[in-house]
Amino acid sequence: MKVEKTAKGVFNDLFDPYEISKCDFLLDSINKVSKKYNENFTLLANCPNSEAVIKASVVSAKKNNAPLLFAATLNQVDSDSGYTGLDFSKFVEKVYFEIEKNDYRGPAIIGIDHGGPWLKDKQSVEDWSLDRCMKAIKKSFEEALLAKYDLIHVDPTVDKTQLSGNTISIETVVDRTVELIAHIESFRRAKKLPRISYEVGTEEVHGGLADMGTFRKFLKLLKAKLNDRKLADIWPCFVVGKVGTDLHTQYFDSEVAKELVNESGNFGSSIKGHYTDYVENPSDYPKSGMGGANIGPELTEVEFEALIELAMIEKKLFDNFVKWHGKNKPITYQTETKIIGDGYGGRFDWLCQVNGQNVLIDLKTGKSGRWYDEWPLQLSGYKNFVRCDHASASAMFPFPSTCAILKLNKDTLTVNYKDYGNCDDYYIAFKHLVNFYWAINKKEIQEEIEKRIGNEAV
Repeated sequence: MKVEKTAKGVFNDLFDPYEISKCDFLLDSINKVSKKYNENFTLLANCPNSEAVIKASVVSAKKNNAPLLFAATLNQVDSDSGYTGLDFSKFVEKVYFEIEKNDYRGPAIIGIDHGGPWLKDKQSVEDWSLDRCMKAIKKSFEEALLAKYDLIHVDPTVDKTQLSGNTISIETVVDRTVELIAHIESFRRAKKLPRISYEVGTEEVHGGLADMGTFRKFLKLLKAKLNDRKLADIWPCFVVGKVGTDLHTQYFDSEVAKELVNESGNFGSSIKGHYTDYVENPSDYPKSGMGGANIGPELTEVEFEALIELAMIEKKLFDNFVKWHGKNKPITYQTETKIIGDGYGGRFDWLCQVNGQNVLIDLKTGKSGRWYDEWPLQLSGYKNFVRCDHASASAMFPFPSTCAILKLNKDTLTVNYKDYGNCDDYYIAFKHLVNFYWAINKKEIQEEIEKRIGNEAV
């Protein structure tokens, strides 16, 4: 499916993307609102660890009427698809598919997180050279631009050429940052692509930006070097700051953050914090003036724990199903079989013999203990198709004398069987409902059929 990579709503009509980037415009707009109402706001960026995170992020942004930001590492999304199975274009299409599906109308920012040498596991494990890393990263940046990314975090703060215990120099970090930004801008302008936003720096100690003096030096050198490359109009909207959070800590240092915010503000940038996962004091982020915060590992951990819980539920239900199966010893005739009846269609789950009777069984799962009144109506539709077709296809469909529901309850972890008999009386009501459906939907259905035929002709 081709999805237009522009969110609905008025936001994208408020600025010229060739004059100002989407993320820069968003931050400028937030700053104006903050000054007007004397209230700060911090943008939350989610790492798209999985398809579930992508979907949940869009739903959450819609529910809270908030901007939507993604920060994808090259381990997650890259030319080789990363561990999510998505390359840059597929990732963007997936995000905007969910945006359209959920009718989200706010701003959507898609960015690269930690784009730099040896920050992709493959490069570090295989011990790539600096030159090979830089070439690969530049290529990834190009593909991200073509896929309509909005933000790139340029982070050349890892240097495997350094001797053990040595820290990369700030001068080297700046030189490589400028080299990568210059390449992005050269490619973007040659392809006449919209402007893009930049994020620089790192929260890691190895990046060398751990103290305020070095942080200030980094920004001054960066501005000077960009000017030297005739890139005075380019400046990062985000600078990553070391604000007390990392993969193993949960406390945000608001005092340090305020210092960094003031310093970066002098250069026109906002501070962004990484590893915001499980932070004890998230409300201090906007109070400190933080422009952004990334979250990732926490989402993976929550999803992993949910999968473990679901696996345990599945195992328990399977064990109980095996017990039911051992007690009743069903003989299977058909499973998951598509049917087309008189004005209806569907797929029945199981046709088998139980205790000497041919039974049409529909499997149900869920946490509710309720047995719904419409279930025997559904069973009657399945059974009467089988019965109508029985004379011409007796080998395929043995005649079911009774219908039943086999319910697997995810809450109580029990397996319950209920026999509804032959369901003939239910079939009378079922047919009335089918006829009623066609009567009230005839016009819409005909229009849909004509539309589909027209599309196929085109």
